[in-house]
Amino acid sequence: EELIFNLKSCALVKKIYPSVTNFVLIEVSEATKIYQYLVDKGLVVRNRHSVLNNSLRITVGTKTENNQLIAALNAFQ
Repeated sequence: EELIFNLKSCALVKKIYPSVTNFVLIEVSEATKIYQYLVDKGLVVRNRHSVLNNSLRITVGTKTENNQLIAALNAFQ
């Protein structure tokens, strides 16, 4: 719930799909570019653009991992 709350405040995130699992699927404007940026920062997400246009799948991690992800998304330019 905290991760989803924080994702809602990220300007990059256009949509958060409902989930009852430990994964969150989000829609962004440039999934492949953002995916590569996150991987370069050592953050592992899944690029699901080939399945759903401009989407990334995020596994819910620890509070520290989730905070690192949110910080990276907010810093993306």
